[in-house]
Amino acid sequence: MNRIIRMVVIFILVATAVIATVGAVGTSTAETDAYVLAISEIAEIKKLQAPEGTEADAIDFYMLPVGASISLTAKAEGVKQQISYYDENNRRLGGFAMGPAGTTSTDNQALAKGATVSYTLTASDIEQVFFSLDVTVDDEMTSYYYAVEEAKPVPAEGSLRPIPPVIITATPITSTVYLDKQPVALQAYTINGFNYFKLRDIAFVLNGTEKQFEIIWDAVENRILMTTNAPYTPTGGEAQLPATVKAESALSTTSTILLNEEASAFTAFGIKGNNYFKLRDLAEALDFSVEWDATSGRILVDTTQGYTK
Repeated sequence: MNRIIRMVVIFILVATAVIATVGAVGTSTAETDAYVLAISEIAEIKKLQAPEGTEADAIDFYMLPVGASISLTAKAEGVKQQISYYDENNRRLGGFAMGPAGTTSTDNQALAKGATVSYTLTASDIEQVFFSLDVTVDDEMTSYYYAVEEAKPVPAEGSLRPIPPVIITATPITSTVYLDKQPVALQAYTINGFNYFKLRDIAFVLNGTEKQFEIIWDAVENRILMTTNAPYTPTGGEAQLPATVKAESALSTTSTILLNEEASAFTAFGIKGNNYFKLRDLAEALDFSVEWDATSGRILVDTTQGYTK
């Protein structure tokens, strides 16, 4: 997906990364020209190093206990924020905006200058694998990642929860893709054993078939809007293979995904500014067939047949 919002992300890496425990630190404050972010009662900070061969700096991952609070004060007009939560498969399940005095809302409106919003972590937050606090200023998003646990203070052996795989390595696939018996040139990656394709590439090659769908990127609300049975409007650059391919870092998308105006829990990753979706998720949602031909090493997509597991 060609996104308008530029993202500055505090990366969280897979368990294969080198991990150093910083320890309990109490309260942490981040201040920019546009806002002040405060996180209280931090139980532990995990210092993570990027796996060898990836282009990412070491980052901090926050382990927070139930009762810890997050607050954000706008120093300028136009600051927007949301908290997203994810499952063990890096699927964004939903999100909400912080409100005044700890309230929450699904309406992610820009904050007035001087306004403060906050959220106190609850026991139900433990059920989620991890969270991201996404702060947007002038179309630039910064994401802060954390997990919630019950234990406090942190035990001597460290956090009770493992580091969730928020960002992982995406490996280019070597398989040939056939759409309705014709070869198509699509850049794709393998992530956790599944094939992921650029969403706009899939929309482009399905255009004109019974399974065509339109994509609209809502930059204001950070939403991907998908509409079935509608022709796709190309934006340029679809279905073009790069000159060289290599393993890339894949980060769970923070965008809300709507299919026919209904929230949908697709598993999607951002890779080099584009959104890649699991092919089988798209096949199930759009009802087309996907098969693996082990003999020829081909991925076979058939829009004339329905999806089967």
